[in-house]
Amino acid sequence: MAMNYFAFFPALANPEMNKYADVTGFFANPRGPKGRYAALGGQGASIITYSKKKDLAFDWLKWFIKPETQEKWAELGGYSCDKKTLSSEKFLNATPYNRAFMETMAMVKDFWAVPEYAELLEVSQRYWHEYIVAGTITAKQAMDSIAEEWEKIFEKAGYYK
Repeated sequence: MAMNYFAFFPALANPEMNKYADVTGFFANPRGPKGRYAALGGQGASIITYSKKKDLAFDWLKWFIKPETQEKWAELGGYSCDKKTLSSEKFLNATPYNRAFMETMAMVKDFWAVPEYAELLEVSQRYWHEYIVAGTITAKQAMDSIAEEWEKIFEKAGYYK
């Protein structure tokens, strides 16, 4: 069993990319010790307040959130957050993982909503790179190192007081 972001699921469901695609299942996160939550991952659409073209960005967002645009977005393989689109039988049956995505959207929580986000992310990327790309440390060493540095960051920020 493994946890991954939904953005990677098309490859997992594709037999040309995953020799186990026919036996790969998808489900929403199970309940943990403090509740049933999920992190969405990825980046949202942002509008920079000092942009000279922010009016165009707002126009794009107004278009993108329209139900008909969200439906088309989902048909093309996008992940909609529109409740009507998410709950439609068309969406739920389009892929083997869309039902799990719909269930997950009901429990999304922003775990990274802290000012130290960039610092925490840098630590993760550094150690995951050392394990996954460079192969210089083990997975356990990577995760232990991340946890150790995160503890220091959270302690320094005063989250444990």
